[in-house]
Parts: sequence; C-alpha cells; structure tokens
Amino acid sequence: MRNPLASLTRRETVNVLRLEGVIGGAARFGATSLTDASLAPLIEAAFRRKPRAVAIAINSPGGSPAQSSLIAARIRRLADEKSVPVHAFVEDVAASGGYWLATAADRIIVPPSAEFGVYGLRIEALFLKEALAKIGVDFDNIQISPYKTASNMFDKADITPEQREQLNWLLDETFDLLTAAIADGRGLSQNEVKELIDRAPIFPEEAKLEKLIDDIAYEDELAYLLAPRIDEDEEPAANNGTRPQAKLVNWAEGQQLLTRKY
Repeated sequence: MRNPLASLTRRETVNVLRLEGVIGGAARFGATSLTDASLAPLIEAAFRRKPRAVAIAINSPGGSPAQSSLIAARIRRLADEKSVPVHAFVEDVAASGGYWLATAADRIIVPPSAEFGVYGLRIEALFLKEALAKIGVDFDNIQISPYKTASNMFDKADITPEQREQLNWLLDETFDLLTAAIADGRGLSQNEVKELIDRAPIFPEEAKLEKLIDDIAYEDELAYLLAPRIDEDEEPAANNGTRPQAKLVNWAEGQQLLTRKY
C-alpha cells in the first residue's frame, strides 16, 4: 500500500549534495576529482521526485573551467526544469571554479570564516630542456608554426613570445566566460564582477554587501535557514528550538543528517 504521507515527506525534504575536491583533471594524492560525467547521476537523482529544495555543500579550490561550467549548467537546468530552489553552502573553501558552482544556486550561504571568491586565473608552463640535458637527453622537434607549442616544454628553456601570446588569449577567453557566468548568476554586471575580483580576497561581510553571497551562517544553522516559512520574505529569527527545521538528507549516502522538529 502506498504511503499517503510520502509526497508530503518529499516536499519537506532538502537533498544535500556534497561537492568536495578539485574540479576536473587528475586529482592528486587520492583527493576527489569532480567532473560532470561522474556527478551527473547524483545530481539528476537529487532533483528527482521534486524535493522542497536542493542544497549544495561546496568545498573546492576550483579547477577546470570547462567542468565547472558543465556542472553548474546541469544544476541550473534541473532547478529550472523542476522548479526546485537551490541553496549553496560553502564549507571551507570555494575559490574560482568552486564559486562558479555556487553561482548556479538561488542562494549562497557561507560561514563567517570561509575562504571563497574568485582570485583570477593562471596557467603554468613547464620547461625541461636544461634538466634533460643534464642527463644527456636531447629533444629535436619540427614545428609548422611557432604557435604549435605543445612540445615547447621539451625543446625550449623558456617561454616564447608566441606561446605567451597564446596563453594570454586562452586566459582572457576563460576569464570572460567565468565573469559572465558569475554576473548572470548573481545579477551583477560583468564589469562589477571584474572589479570585485581585483579586490580579492573579500571576506563574508563585505561579500554580502556586494551581493556575492546572500547569508552568513554555520552549517548547523542550515536546517533552520532552509525551513519553510509562512512568509517567504520573513527574516529568520534566533533559533530557540521552537521553530521547525528543514529535513536535510545527505544524498550521496542516503543518510538523514537533521530531522524536522515540530
């Protein structure tokens, strides 16, 4: 027999997705790597049966811009399709790509001590010619263009003007995508986002004033902050245990974290 309270339970549930680790690429020293392909089934399942909301707990130093955009786009698409609000909570750090994920949410919550924000982009260029020469290895390469720079790390001792130009172009294009995504997610202009990045790091109080985040709270306050309100514009008062809390469920493990109180 179908449980008549099942649909009510789903409507009162907030599914929690924990996104922890480097975004894309190969993770180092056993750390978790976040990719759209690996997260897709989990994200899709979290929105299934239309919970009252989905909360994303983010702890990431960033990583691949491509994977950041894919994951954020999937979260936003499902939120719009299912009409399910999304809340992002920064645990320890959400820098650059990590903050890109957070901007897919309708609401961003950070603790007072969190490290978050966008610190710009960088590309590393490694050159091994002199190191290889010390062990008697010489590398010859024929290029059809000075912009074909994949082998430069083996046959060059320093960056060439063409490679520098190429890398700067890649950084500029990626930075434009990043700032456009943040501007769209936070209702800011791209120029405003770029100015805020130039001022980084920005601490939570200032970030809230600049509309980079919405609330400042600790993780154990989430159940209260995400609880249903009679008036959606109502500001939460101090939690003295008299107000019901949202039911937060860790979707990765199916484990109930906090239970609604009456």
